[in-house]
Amino acid sequence: MENNVLRKIPSIQKISESKRFIELCKIFPRHIAINEMRLILDSIRKSNKNNISIDLLLNTLDKNLKELISAQPRKIINMSGVILQTNFGRAPLANYAIKAMSEAGLNYTNLEFDLTTNKRGGRLKKFKNIINRLTNAEDAIVVNNNAAAVFLGLKALCRNKNVLVSRSESIEIGGGFRVPDVLEESQAILVDVGTTNKTYVSDYESHIDENTGAVLLIHQSNFVIEGFTHKPDIKEIVQMAHKHKVPVFYDLGSGSMINTEEFSIQYEPTVKDAINDGVDLIFFSGDKLIGGPQSGIIAGKEKYVKLIEKYPLTRALRLDKVLLAGLISTLQMYVTESYIDIPIWNMISKSKEDMLIIVRNWKDKLDNYEFLHIEESKAMIGGGSMPEQHVSSYSLSIDFDTLNISASEFSKKMINKPTPLIGRVKDNKFILDPRTLLENQDKEVFKLLEEELKLIN
Repeated sequence: MENNVLRKIPSIQKISESKRFIELCKIFPRHIAINEMRLILDSIRKSNKNNISIDLLLNTLDKNLKELISAQPRKIINMSGVILQTNFGRAPLANYAIKAMSEAGLNYTNLEFDLTTNKRGGRLKKFKNIINRLTNAEDAIVVNNNAAAVFLGLKALCRNKNVLVSRSESIEIGGGFRVPDVLEESQAILVDVGTTNKTYVSDYESHIDENTGAVLLIHQSNFVIEGFTHKPDIKEIVQMAHKHKVPVFYDLGSGSMINTEEFSIQYEPTVKDAINDGVDLIFFSGDKLIGGPQSGIIAGKEKYVKLIEKYPLTRALRLDKVLLAGLISTLQMYVTESYIDIPIWNMISKSKEDMLIIVRNWKDKLDNYEFLHIEESKAMIGGGSMPEQHVSSYSLSIDFDTLNISASEFSKKMINKPTPLIGRVKDNKFILDPRTLLENQDKEVFKLLEEELKLIN
């Protein structure tokens, strides 16, 4: 039976002589099309499918070849109620940053060329000047993400040395990234101090010996421990550690540059605060709360930064000219205090009433649908930043209890649109929070809703 099925599969020779295959080869090189067809035929042979026609094979080939050259990552519309959604690439970049990245990508640049001396120069000079002014740090470098920054700092400065970490801060962040694993890979030796809920300065001090490389503090940026707890003030830890000539490093995670209370949300430690508290090195993300491209920044005492900068692995983790241009231009928006134009802060700054206007406008235009409701909601900051912090909002809720499909099925239909729309499914409702909409996307969303709701009602 199997051999009969295989005999019915057309040969590559026969397929390649078809008019449609010849047309596809005007778009794609013939060897690419032939190789793709071989892969398709191999898959069919393994699956033992019946009724294999040349038309079916060519449809599959057409689809596969077009998929190879389709844009990736694809643009989506985020209405999930999460501002810094890691799976969605976190927040979009500011127009100023996009322009700078485009200029750097399209042209030759003075990346490592000093225009004053007409000689080779350092690629981080401008970056250092800006970070040092924004944070009061003595020096700084940047690598490709914060996980790399922490790993590099420990690898360069604490190999085979003890690093003291509170048990309450020995955490896991997204993607299975665990602090104990990072220390092990960096060849630093993890020394747990204190307990899960209570750590005192004396817990750190009692573990300091001649092999102690650093005290590592880790900001609890993606979870909260509440109840019977205690953790010492950073200044107290710094004072004790420096008395024993031990540096204090701080993985700040998100790394806010501004006072978040300006936006009516809970205070988030800033990089400048940590520097002023006397911390020797701070590790933080250039994306997330800063709002730039993915990067990891190390700022602090010059003597430690210089040692990391000279470490061989640093070169392997550095930013290219395009990402560096985007980061620098984003940081410049903090220098000029125009950070309200950075998408994350623009989204957070919008009032609850602004959101109500958008969803009310949608509902009014779709007023004949009784399954549409306006609900108060809370948008999360997300991205491993500011746990349990929300921004009050309004959402449009579509109740599917009386309709012929479920909210989950409707969600799949919206995801399969040319521009996927991502909402939130809860209690058989499809919920759309407009806080993360970009310019003119509210019109695009309305059009999608209008078309799809007509089909299901």
